Amino acid sequence: MRTGYVVDDTCEAYQVNRLFIADNSVHYYCLGGPNSKLTKQALATCTAEKLVEKYFS
Repeated sequence: MRTGYVVDDTCEAYQVNRLFIADNSVHYYCLGGPNSKLTKQALATCTAEKLVEKYFS
């Protein structure tokens, strides 16, 4: 689900409105690794902030 192909820069899917993908699958270079949990948490937090800003502000 690479950014720019399946989701936009706010991690919202192009094909389905209000579907947000907040995991490592949006990064094409993400291979996992020892600290992938921190990357997922940071991406989820950033996506949640953008979602609140877009729909609840």
